[in-house]
Amino acid sequence: EVLIEASQSLQHKQQQKIQAEAKELINKHAQAVFADDKTTVGNPQGSVTLVEFFDYQCGHCKEMAPVVLSVVEKNPNLRVIYKEFPIFGEQSLMISKAALAAGMQKKYAQMHDVLLMSKKSLNDDEIMKIAQSLKLDMKKFKKDLQSQEVQKTIDDTRKLGELIHLMGTPAFI
Repeated sequence: EVLIEASQSLQHKQQQKIQAEAKELINKHAQAVFADDKTTVGNPQGSVTLVEFFDYQCGHCKEMAPVVLSVVEKNPNLRVIYKEFPIFGEQSLMISKAALAAGMQKKYAQMHDVLLMSKKSLNDDEIMKIAQSLKLDMKKFKKDLQSQEVQKTIDDTRKLGELIHLMGTPAFI
């Protein structure tokens, strides 16, 4: 019993230390964490901000999607900033690029919702079908998929995640 209590006490202290470090790092990088003009949903002028780092292929992210949507609908003063954080390989990267490319046509929120709620495998063909269903300019969409701007957004988010010691997805701030 003494060993179990000591182990639990140590775990609790370690968790408190990790949380304190995370708060410090988030405060240090707050400008980058809370800045975005491409992936914001809800009230862009809201005084309450929720930031979510996520991956479209993350099961827990998919489970949280309806919860986040419900919170947005019920709170007119809430601004949600989605941070594309593809950690599940090349297909995750492609899906994130598709969402950001749709955002360049002011359709980020619609693309995001469809991609995150999709029960289908999100291969390249399925992504193109979704883009067409949203009536995107497909020539521009395909060009934006390969753009430096889209890649830079993902790279910057990845660096930010590393700076704040992000452990996985979903991560909420």
